[in-house]
Amino acid sequence: MVMIIRFGLNATNGYLVHYANFMASRAYLVYDNNSNTPGGADNGAFGQAKKVFDSYNLPKFMPNTIPTLKVNHPNFGGRSAYVGTYAKFKQPFSIPNMFGGSAPLKMTSESFLGREPTRATCADRVCKSMSESGGACGKNSTFFDNGC
Repeated sequence: MVMIIRFGLNATNGYLVHYANFMASRAYLVYDNNSNTPGGADNGAFGQAKKVFDSYNLPKFMPNTIPTLKVNHPNFGGRSAYVGTYAKFKQPFSIPNMFGGSAPLKMTSESFLGREPTRATCADRVCKSMSESGGACGKNSTFFDNGC
């Protein structure tokens, strides 16, 4: 009976961390601070995601562990499919150590929603396309990028 209750608590805590991570990943996805450089908003986006993640006050529900939020930025190694946030945390498997041992469960919640291109990234892409097609990209150029 104790193992079933503990398993239910572990699953509930896992879902709570996963929801907080998903909401943080959504904040990371859309953050833009109008930086002049393509990667200039990545650290600010992680800061915003961390604020959202911390707003769920997970240590209140999980006093034995504190989940840590981490991020894979768009240029972290060329794996664009793995851009987003993830949270790692540990939980005890059972209350008494005789059921299931004393090693904690290592849990990971991943939410790789990606990252919307910033305005600087869009401008770089459009200017590159205009230059490659023989046009000029300067301060007086007008272009339409269809949302980048």
